[in-house]
Amino acid sequence: MEIVSRSDWGADPESLPEIKMRLPATEVFIHHSVTPVTNNPAADIRVVEGVGVKKYSHLPYSYLIPPRNGEIFEGAGTRRGAHTAQKNSTSFGICWVGNYEQRAPKVQQLDSTRWLIRELVHRGHLIAGARISGHRDTGFATACPGQKLYDVLDA
Repeated sequence: MEIVSRSDWGADPESLPEIKMRLPATEVFIHHSVTPVTNNPAADIRVVEGVGVKKYSHLPYSYLIPPRNGEIFEGAGTRRGAHTAQKNSTSFGICWVGNYEQRAPKVQQLDSTRWLIRELVHRGHLIAGARISGHRDTGFATACPGQKLYDVLDA
């Protein structure tokens, strides 16, 4: 498995946050984008990027995983995103593209998420045994990452 680089999916260079995270991170938060899903994952990622730039001036998520085949796309990477209030400097935000109140998670996405977490630990970017949570676990009033995804987070 590999991570599709920002340049390979056509990221806007301006959407990369300037500030780096404090590594190793101590947590991972799982999100969903609630954006449409098409047969073009790179275009779907650019839609999420556009929403993030409009709201935060940069792409808020560290990595993104569309449902097509479990590809992993680099977002903010190890730069400080805007995914989880008061946790952005010390946690990764992994965003599953789509609305997981409506769509069921794919096994490929779960496998990719597991691989990514192991890879971040292997690279020294995430502590071993880091807490993996849904965005709603922060106590904020949100349905994120969607009930169908939230139900399989322990997997």
